[in-house]
Amino acid sequence: RLGANEADGSHAPIIDLYNSQEILPVDYTMNYTDSWCAAFVTVASMGATLTDRIPAECGCERQIGLLQEMGIWQEQDTFFPQPGDLIYYAWDEKPRGDCTGWADHVGIVAGVRWPFVKVI
Repeated sequence: RLGANEADGSHAPIIDLYNSQEILPVDYTMNYTDSWCAAFVTVASMGATLTDRIPAECGCERQIGLLQEMGIWQEQDTFFPQPGDLIYYAWDEKPRGDCTGWADHVGIVAGVRWPFVKVI
């Protein structure tokens, strides 16, 4: 659902799909007021039947932990993103690029025209 947002409630179906999982990660039912970027990634992976590659989770840091457990997490500043990759952000990271901040957002790479990365 491109263009979904909280302001008009169009993100609600994404939350509903996330909450429809038979087993909810960490047994947490999401609310419409929760941050929902990781839930969006989860719903996209469910729709694309990629849950074996992108674990279900509603929290960025927990999703990173699951990717690490799967052995597919990459954390290097020289990595060149490709469409379909996930990018996690730590908005308050200081200094930038040290990869020690708490991830508080995730997006799916839609395209790259270096040095710009288009993310959903």
